[in-house]
Amino acid sequence: MWIGTTEGLLRYDAARNKTWYAKDGIPAKRDVRCVLESRSGNVWFGTAGEGLFCLEAGRLKQFRKADGLPGDFVRCLREDEDGAIWTGTSDGLCRFKADRFNALTTKQGLFDNVICDIEDDGHGFFWMSS
Repeated sequence: MWIGTTEGLLRYDAARNKTWYAKDGIPAKRDVRCVLESRSGNVWFGTAGEGLFCLEAGRLKQFRKADGLPGDFVRCLREDEDGAIWTGTSDGLCRFKADRFNALTTKQGLFDNVICDIEDDGHGFFWMSS
């Protein structure tokens, strides 16, 4: 199990009842606000001010506003049925698929740019709170 903390990314092994901070290229002392392990096995985590990270096959990628995120304060993550990663930030909503970001903000019709949570209703719809 992955756990986001104000000190970085934590890993919990239930079989051994052991907890440790993730290392091996994962930045320490990051304020990790949300974590998602995708169906493909990638670990995504959002931070308070440093954008979105993806751990894929032992390599860490960082995505920021300059890469297409609406903002660098990532509040929530969700994967859809097509494998796209949806990111709620303090500055809008974003869909990441095929190495491309599509951002949605109040300019595109969102009620509010602050997206606090994304939930799947099991019927093909996402519900968001702001």
